[in-house]
Amino acid sequence: MIAPNLKEKFRELRLKFHQASPDVVFSDDDDNTLFEVDVLLQNGDKAMLVEIKTTLTTEDVKDHIERLEKMQKYADLRGEKRVFLRAVARIVMTTNVKKYALKQ
Repeated sequence: MIAPNLKEKFRELRLKFHQASPDVVFSDDDDNTLFEVDVLLQNGDKAMLVEIKTTLTTEDVKDHIERLEKMQKYADLRGEKRVFLRAVARIVMTTNVKKYALKQ
């Protein structure tokens, strides 16, 4: 429900992405999974990792922050210079979780 419309939603926020890839798995040179991303949005100088949940919790937000840290290390090892952004998408979220996510 959410993933197919992400590019358009971010375009409304003036963030233009040319590519949206669902269920992206990042692996090391030995093909060991390092982390997974629900949707990876990309353009030339930016990439956004999007975590999608039916019900978003504070723990989900913390896990996604850790995922971005792994992505940054992964990119640094490969000499990537893109800016990495993060976002969470949800169907249900409490006010407290929303405040926490926005603060992060």
